[in-house]
Amino acid sequence: MHSKKLQNFYIQNYLRIKLLILLVLITVLTLFFAPLLGSITYHPLALYNYVVKLIQGKNLDLRGEILINLRLPRIIMCILVGAALSVSGVVMQAVFRNPLAEPFVLGMSSGAALGAILGFIFNFNFYAISALAFLTSLFSVFLVYSIAKVSKYGQAEALLLSGIAVNFLFYALEWLLLIRTNAYMILSWLVGHFGGIRWLEVRISLIPIVLGIIIIFFFSKDLNALMFGDETAHYLGVDPKFTRNVTVTFTTLITAISTAFVGLVGFVGLMVPHMSRLLIGNDNRFLIPFSAFFGAVFLTWADVLTRLLMGDIPVGIVTMLLGAPFFIYLQVYRKI
Repeated sequence: MHSKKLQNFYIQNYLRIKLLILLVLITVLTLFFAPLLGSITYHPLALYNYVVKLIQGKNLDLRGEILINLRLPRIIMCILVGAALSVSGVVMQAVFRNPLAEPFVLGMSSGAALGAILGFIFNFNFYAISALAFLTSLFSVFLVYSIAKVSKYGQAEALLLSGIAVNFLFYALEWLLLIRTNAYMILSWLVGHFGGIRWLEVRISLIPIVLGIIIIFFFSKDLNALMFGDETAHYLGVDPKFTRNVTVTFTTLITAISTAFVGLVGFVGLMVPHMSRLLIGNDNRFLIPFSAFFGAVFLTWADVLTRLLMGDIPVGIVTMLLGAPFFIYLQVYRKI
């Protein structure tokens, strides 16, 4: 019986499963080939050769150091952050039933940025900065949701307007802090920059981000029910408040960690979920993993192409330039 049910599931979702497997393969290829491109290019087998040298205990030359200790952690962090922000967008849009919801628009990212800047100013270590970013990001979500609840507008409009207001508030506080410190070193970080990423940041962020995405995925069926409203979710045996609290908490966690290390990478959580829906549909059981891999590939190649074509400018500038017209498009065509 169980085997037949699984077989029916596979038949009904054959195309989605094929697309998801294809995207996983593209992500793996991205991990191997993206580090080879830049001002210094490498042979396709260079990564393998240098990893073998490390395993054998041999010292790396300058090219090896650049590839293994600069390029590779940067690409891995792009993959992690792209996945985290994309999944966060899926959750925000499902929980708040708002097609315009995403961490950057709703103030979650700017809240995390405020905590991270405070951590930088007080010379906290990476763990403390991540924790502070998580707390201020969680506070921003609470603030946005509280303002929206007492607003005279509808839920979608209220969340959007509240998020914009909180964004401006937190930006103002961030700049007040920057005026009294060395603003130059933080400016590129504020618009999303992967240039300073090393293995330490990757090691700290890897487990929380991957674990957070996995936990969110386990609530994918509950999120499907939540999209039809609390009353329908109750009827289907889902606790809306518990689902909302857990998914928003872990969404805040992975967004805060991403922001703490690379800064504000805007609109990835808005664009990727909508593009993913066009390919794989609205079922969160497929949309969440698909968006994670799609976001990983999207942000990684955005960073690579930005480095190749524009120099080492922050990739967040590019995502904002792409995301702003996309945001306007969604407001005009809300049925997407």
